[in-house]
Amino acid sequence: MVTIAPIHHHHCHHHHRRRHRRRLHHQLLCLYYVDVLASVAVFANCSAEAETKAKLEKVAEIKRINSQIMAIKSEISKYEDTLKEYQLYKRFLFSVTPKVSLSST
Repeated sequence: MVTIAPIHHHHCHHHHRRRHRRRLHHQLLCLYYVDVLASVAVFANCSAEAETKAKLEKVAEIKRINSQIMAIKSEISKYEDTLKEYQLYKRFLFSVTPKVSLSST
């Protein structure tokens, strides 16, 4: 009499190993994708931080330049006021200076 149990047992064991390998393979793939996603997330975070830093630096540069522009405008305004004052003095001096004929000298 031939027993079939060892063959059946071997077949079940082989099927169980195959299922176990598939499960391990699936778990490894999942771990790989989690690792890849984590790397992408870290890269995206670093990239976002770099962009934020660059934007903040640009904003600071714009503020510095705007401050310089305001200082220059203030200086121009002072010079314009001084010019107007000198023009008034000039008109006054011309008005009080006797008119001398160049032909009489």
